[in-house]
Amino acid sequence: MKLIELSPGDYAELFDDHVTHVYNTAGFNIHNSKKTGRLRFLGFADSRMRLGIILGEDADGSFSSPFSAPFGGFTATGEAGITRYIEAAGLLAEFVREHGSRATITVPPPIYGDDTTFNQAIALNLKGRLLWNDLNYHIPLCPVPSRTIKTGQAGHRRHDFRFEPLEGTRRDIERVHAQIKANHDDHGYPLHLSADDIESTAPITGSMFFVMTCGGTDAAAAMVNRVSESVAQVIYWGDAPEARHLRPMDALPAEVSAFFAAKGYRVLDIGPSSSHGVPALGLCQYKERVGCRLSPKPTFIIE
Repeated sequence: MKLIELSPGDYAELFDDHVTHVYNTAGFNIHNSKKTGRLRFLGFADSRMRLGIILGEDADGSFSSPFSAPFGGFTATGEAGITRYIEAAGLLAEFVREHGSRATITVPPPIYGDDTTFNQAIALNLKGRLLWNDLNYHIPLCPVPSRTIKTGQAGHRRHDFRFEPLEGTRRDIERVHAQIKANHDDHGYPLHLSADDIESTAPITGSMFFVMTCGGTDAAAAMVNRVSESVAQVIYWGDAPEARHLRPMDALPAEVSAFFAAKGYRVLDIGPSSSHGVPALGLCQYKERVGCRLSPKPTFIIE
């Protein structure tokens, strides 16, 4: 196997139809290229192209996948098998060391494909080392867990919540963004995406926007990306600080789950409840209470 550096167009033609999530497409990475110094599109081939990875190269020469997404990692053009993943990870390690640098790679949790996740995790651990495992939560949608539906229905009856899918206009985005910003500010969390960022990226990530109202006032909001044909991913959700006593976040997961289950999605990815592997126990407890299941999202370093 050999490593070949590709043009963005060649990479897109070879790999974009095979990604397990939108964050590994050439288009998504090109759109976000201003967030890194340089993009590197790498292919790994023997008799034909087998695997690829997109790296962001920062000003200090370090590489990362992703550089502006929840996860990145390798894309396979077909059934690659563990041997080819190990060979590709070895070539990637040589590439990184030839540049006197390091690379950090976060692979998706197993809900995006067990073989894909496990094969690259094993290979990257052999050729590099594990930095941490983040705690990633999801809700299976086939069927939606009954306890989640019961929690949501109970909250709906108690407070007469109304769940509204929005059309995704600029006004809708600003409405949801304002709600999420108020929530993050109240909790002291950073908000990484501006309304402009969300609007420009939404067509690529298939973003959808939702509000939950009570008495005509917004009580909670959510932004969800359709990151694959079978997995929808919550990017942001949260309640209005002034509506927290109504507990809208007990009802919102059931409503969002039911919405995407009806559209044929099999998983709602709720995202991590940790930072650099350190759990946020309050978030873990909340997600477990509304019916989420736990899986690892590992980050590796090659140096």
